[in-house]
Amino acid sequence: MKKDFDIELLEPVPIIKLGEDIVMTDGHTRTTCLIQKGFQYIPTIKETEKLDWEAYSININDCKEKGILSALDLVKYIVPKDIFEEKWDKYCDDVHNKLLYEKDPCNYSALPYWKETTFTKPDNIKVYHESEWNKLSKNAKKEFIKVDKFFRIKHNLEQINNEDLPKNCRYRTFDPNNEKDFDKALEIIQISYPNTDLTKDKLKEYIKNDVYKNELWIFIDKINNGMYTPIAFGIAEFDSLVKEGILEWIQVLPEYRGKGFGKFLVAELLRRMKGKAKFATVSGDCNNISNPIGLYRKTGFAGDSIWYIAYKS
Repeated sequence: MKKDFDIELLEPVPIIKLGEDIVMTDGHTRTTCLIQKGFQYIPTIKETEKLDWEAYSININDCKEKGILSALDLVKYIVPKDIFEEKWDKYCDDVHNKLLYEKDPCNYSALPYWKETTFTKPDNIKVYHESEWNKLSKNAKKEFIKVDKFFRIKHNLEQINNEDLPKNCRYRTFDPNNEKDFDKALEIIQISYPNTDLTKDKLKEYIKNDVYKNELWIFIDKINNGMYTPIAFGIAEFDSLVKEGILEWIQVLPEYRGKGFGKFLVAELLRRMKGKAKFATVSGDCNNISNPIGLYRKTGFAGDSIWYIAYKS
């Protein structure tokens, strides 16, 4: 049923054009209520305030993914006020935090975004950015029984080393259906990190994560006596939500270190991320005698973010 409006009695709904879409910036509840009452025409006005258009763009994409293409579709999503307020507040916080992370991931969190939003930190562990750690008193720091210091740096994926592998070597994508690949990957990791608690079962759990991408698990094989043998192994992840590539494991067998294979491995993983990820991140132990940060800086990573992981008894 068509109804007429008195513009003085009904506040117009603000709208604006973002890209190819004309969107409401406010008044969604009011609009839905009027649609339910049978109104076919609703007064609008051009939005003039400078709002967070990055956040609105995320809102638009999220609506499209849920099939909400106009105010008519909102009628299907009516919920009680308390549920609306709870879910809306959380959604807005999530969008805000996502944008903050994308702008400065290495200073926002000690962890990749997907871990930051899913990992539950034990009560006896405290995480501090260097700026926060430096403000702690000596007495406060004495309460911790152990403190680990980590770097976290970023690659913009614009310039990536394209140097070719030696002719007797090749890159090979890990085969998750081949038990021998799991065995060889675990062997290289355990040789590189003798104190690791990683097992084959844990390694298999990794491929169940949403951030797992098969093309980001790679070996470098070298031909020996007519057969290719793995000498290095790397694992990276891809978070499609924030378009982040994450380097996780980069290992080269001891007898092949210092010959550039670490750089080859990192560069190949970055090349496979490019076009999908907006940026890549990596973290590591500042006290590692192998100086991993040196390797990553040589491959184009930049930044100086430092995090402290402090443990209480």
